[in-house]
Amino acid sequence: MPTINPGQAVVIVSPANVRNLQISPVPQVAGGGGSGDGSTGPSGPTGPMGPTGPAGAGTTGATGPTGPEGPTGPAGATGPDGPTGPGGAGYKATLASGPAMATGPQDVTFNEDLSGLAYSIGARVRLSDSVSPGTFIEGVVTNIVGQVVTVDVDLLS
Repeated sequence: MPTINPGQAVVIVSPANVRNLQISPVPQVAGGGGSGDGSTGPSGPTGPMGPTGPAGAGTTGATGPTGPEGPTGPAGATGPDGPTGPGGAGYKATLASGPAMATGPQDVTFNEDLSGLAYSIGARVRLSDSVSPGTFIEGVVTNIVGQVVTVDVDLLS
């Protein structure tokens, strides 16, 4: 019966040639990876990745509804101050005739037309002497016509 020795090339052409073949265990060769006991050796390296397959042929679905509005964000920083506006109408006017130092309604005549000043019906006013500011009459404006203001005087000093 023929024997196959280690290192001998074997070609099996057909099962008819295998009739009296004897297979002997293969001794472990120095530097070889086998254990000699018939167990499987270590796995080889992983092969390269194959190409990516074709993309799906499905259609994109409809867009969903818009979501609810989110909460209001925090307030921003305060901006810089704006420029100073023009001066408003004032109260300074010069008396043409001095009022009496008495309570009750009094007509007071000024040298200026009061239409451009800040006097208005219902406003509280104090009429004082520029030389002696501690001397004054005070009351509520009840009427304004040109240069004449009617003051209902209720306080004297």
